[in-house]
Amino acid sequence: MKKCSIGLIGLAVMGKNLVLNMEKHRFSVAVFNRTVQKVDAFLKEEAKERNIVGTHTIEELVEALEVPRKIILMVKAGKPVDDFIDKLLPYLKSGDLIIDAGNSFFQDTIGRSNYLAEKNILYIGTGVSGGEEGALRAEGIPCQGGYLPINRSPMFKKENWEKAGMSFYSRFLEREFDVSNIKTPIADETFERIIEFPQHLLLGDKEDIDDIVKACQKVSENASELR
Repeated sequence: MKKCSIGLIGLAVMGKNLVLNMEKHRFSVAVFNRTVQKVDAFLKEEAKERNIVGTHTIEELVEALEVPRKIILMVKAGKPVDDFIDKLLPYLKSGDLIIDAGNSFFQDTIGRSNYLAEKNILYIGTGVSGGEEGALRAEGIPCQGGYLPINRSPMFKKENWEKAGMSFYSRFLEREFDVSNIKTPIADETFERIIEFPQHLLLGDKEDIDDIVKACQKVSENASELR
């Protein structure tokens, strides 16, 4: 059986989407999750008929990878990272690589890197983020973040009117119209959480719209697991 290009541990929303993204770009991926039922469900659903191999043990995951092995940890920062490093070490060899993609504290990353260097294991501390917007993009839905809350918009600053050649506005005001101190917490939160879709995306057929709705529902249902 041909070995996989890379392995990943942790099949929460971001982990699954990262696997699908890598596979879409022609990498074969072996996956493992502490709750092995998630591996089976992933293979039956999102990963069905893709170049993705499910494993039920750490040893099986390592054995499924080509040498030198490259393993991504997509688990919560902190103790879970150390726990999985300890579980991997008995099966790794010199030159293998662990990639911590969980936005770990940089001093923890330095300590782990030094610890693994003594064992000739390579280590990269990185972070995969993007939240709901990043997850939607991973689902193939083009989008972007929301707008700046209007009370923080630079359009209300007098100097910007003058730069734009609209100084006539300030003649109607005895002083600069300052809205920066206006408190609108609900509006602020709404603007910051908005995800904007391009207009053309909503001009597709029913199947296109159904795909958008399904992607939004998936992200919403798993929002607590997004980084």
